[in-house]
Amino acid sequence: GGLGDVYKRQPIDFKDINNTDLNSFGLTRDETARQLHVLKNSELFVGVKAFVTLWNEMPKYRFLAKIFSLPGVGKVAQFVYYHIISRYLYKRDVKRLKT
Repeated sequence: GGLGDVYKRQPIDFKDINNTDLNSFGLTRDETARQLHVLKNSELFVGVKAFVTLWNEMPKYRFLAKIFSLPGVGKVAQFVYYHIISRYLYKRDVKRLKT
């Protein structure tokens, strides 16, 4: 039992972009700060596709993966994520690093 066993069962390994050698993934800190990146089975997913990949691994969030995989929904979501949400989060990150 214990928390260690819970982590061993989880298929997700989060990497802190501030404490990870991103070059080994072929990425820069700036790239990873701009959009979510998920590496699964040696395939890199970025943006909304990364969220869908992540949500598919999380039973309570699989319904979101299904919704965002619907024709048209993913494209609209990627547009909103890239042009509004990720830009806002990136600006916050840059500001945080300056302080």
